[in-house]
Order: sequence, then structure tokens, then C-alpha cells
Amino acid sequence: MPADKSYLYGLGDKLRILREAKHLKQSQVAKYLGISTTAVSEYESEIKTPSLEVFARLVAFYDISADYLIGISKDNLLKSLTLEQVDVIYRLIEHFKKENAR
Repeated sequence: MPADKSYLYGLGDKLRILREAKHLKQSQVAKYLGISTTAVSEYESEIKTPSLEVFARLVAFYDISADYLIGISKDNLLKSLTLEQVDVIYRLIEHFKKENAR
């Protein structure tokens, strides 16, 4: 663990799992957020914590609650699932969003 205790424990793993579930590279997430690929890597490795502005963009990009990312919400239904199962869930969500937009 990094010496700096200001990071949000577990945030990096959550960000990595969310990114991988969408089959994205760190560079793709970085481009969307308007930050460097190095910054995305540092967030996922818990070397650095994103600014509030970047954090808000992450929440919007992944369409998740801030409570989940910072660990307030204990309702992490995805925690016990495999990456493949998480992927299926995200694909279903995207499908339902498209259906509802019609």
C-alpha cells in the first residue's frame, strides 16, 4: 500500500474492474476523462487519488454511484462475480438503456 493514507482504499481495484468490464484500455479512459494514461494507471494502482473533478467524471463515465466508489455503499453486488459475469451485466444494462431510449 502507498505511504500516503489519503487515498480511498479499494478505489483502484473498483476502477480497474469497471474499465475491464467495458473492455477498455487505460488510454481510452484517459482520453474520455481528458487526463494522461499515467494518471489512470496511478488511480488504479492507488498511487494517487483523482481530483474531485476527475472523480465526478469517473462516476458519470462508468454510470455508478459515488457512494460505491468511495466505499460508503456496502451494496457491491459485483464484488463476488467473475469479470465475465460483470461483463454480461454491463452488456445487459447497455441493452436496456438502448431499448428504453426507443
